[in-house]
Amino acid sequence: MTVQNTKLDTSQYTGSSVFIRFGFSNSIMTEGVAYIAHEMKAHWLVQDIDLYVREIAKEGKDTSFIVCHLTKDGDGAIMTFEDGNDNVLKKVKIGYTSFDFSRVDDEKLTVWVQPNEMRNSYTIFLPSEY
Repeated sequence: MTVQNTKLDTSQYTGSSVFIRFGFSNSIMTEGVAYIAHEMKAHWLVQDIDLYVREIAKEGKDTSFIVCHLTKDGDGAIMTFEDGNDNVLKKVKIGYTSFDFSRVDDEKLTVWVQPNEMRNSYTIFLPSEY
């Protein structure tokens, strides 16, 4: 097995015309997020983001726009969910991950999440795909 040590090239994702449904929810991800999930073998990431955004909604917090950051923390990571104005809505500690932070800019992955037209579902996308 060959390990990639190059930066992920997300520059081609500047809008999305293809959306991919994942998991058991009606939530979808864009091409750019699907690329990252595939390249990093991190399909768990979109599932977790969807799950935690749903938890935030159940807590009665506004989920009309969510910024999610994944940052390295020792052998694990921290997922931080914000409201777009730097107000933290939730932080989740991930004990261990094989996510290769050296392959993403600033060693931090940022995705945005917004509700979509389908009932009780969200779209997860890269900031460049807005």
